[in-house]
Amino acid sequence: MKAAAAAAESAAAAATAKARTELTERLNRVLPTTDTARGIVAHISGVNFATGAATLNPSARESLARFSGIVVAYPDIRFVVEGHTDNVGGEATNIALSLKRAITVRDYLIAQGVPASAIDVKGIGPASPVADNATTAGRASNRRVEVVMSGGPIGVR
Repeated sequence: MKAAAAAAESAAAAATAKARTELTERLNRVLPTTDTARGIVAHISGVNFATGAATLNPSARESLARFSGIVVAYPDIRFVVEGHTDNVGGEATNIALSLKRAITVRDYLIAQGVPASAIDVKGIGPASPVADNATTAGRASNRRVEVVMSGGPIGVR
């Protein structure tokens, strides 16, 4: 009995791993995506905001539309939209701005058919830079949104 349960558990884990790999590969065809311990993290290309702004440019809307077109086929996925800022301005201002950016992306995803109940938002502020804030290019890279996916075929909760 234990051997059958272990075999079933192993088969389920293998199926989840395969589905996770396939989803990551599919997303990587349209935007940079990383498989992490937190889940699959989509780095929505084109979602680099102007200083102090939370408005989506046409490139960002295009990237988000492609992303949405893929993920709506996976109804069990949960999303955390994380807004980020550079280090220009005060901490409280940057936290509020990063949350505003995350909400802007969430609202766009909802408009594209991603269920609102599956999306949470977080304002990270300048706490997790991906580039050097000492340069103009680095600051631009840090003004971004990432979407962390879990649940369903991804297997992380």
